[in-house]
Amino acid sequence: MRCLFWGLGWLAACGLAFAGCMVGFFGFVELNVERNVYQLDVGPRGEDCGGGFVHLDVETGEELYCGPPGVIRTQKPKTNAMYGFTDKQKEDVYSLARELGEDGLDEADEDELQQLLDEYKATVPPERRYRTAGRIRGVPYLWIGAGMLVVGAAGILVLRRVAA
Repeated sequence: MRCLFWGLGWLAACGLAFAGCMVGFFGFVELNVERNVYQLDVGPRGEDCGGGFVHLDVETGEELYCGPPGVIRTQKPKTNAMYGFTDKQKEDVYSLARELGEDGLDEADEDELQQLLDEYKATVPPERRYRTAGRIRGVPYLWIGAGMLVVGAAGILVLRRVAA
């Protein structure tokens, strides 16, 4: 009987530690996505898009259509780009990018565009920002996952002491 409880304890402790790792990982991924929704990413046409969600062609300032390499890029850019912005604000960003990109986008142009994105982001109410309205992801998942991992690891340590 003692062996049964010991085995169930190990199973529960290892399961809790593993689940804590998974929950923490997904919390980290969600947090990273939230940070990049309003991030400008400039690159040459034909290459994979970077981590930001607002993708612009470095040569023209036009909106880039991203997709897996080797696939015709017919899909619109990520739908979460500039989440919560009005259509006019989005058009302002893209028209300024096209205007600045007539002779190619340099670092000063990128900074100016990112500044405009940041100004518009400040006008978006918190409840309309990307995944902030009633969300249970991001930072809370990180803490929940860390707690589960600590409790699972403590259970494993206790069971090792008991078994010795």
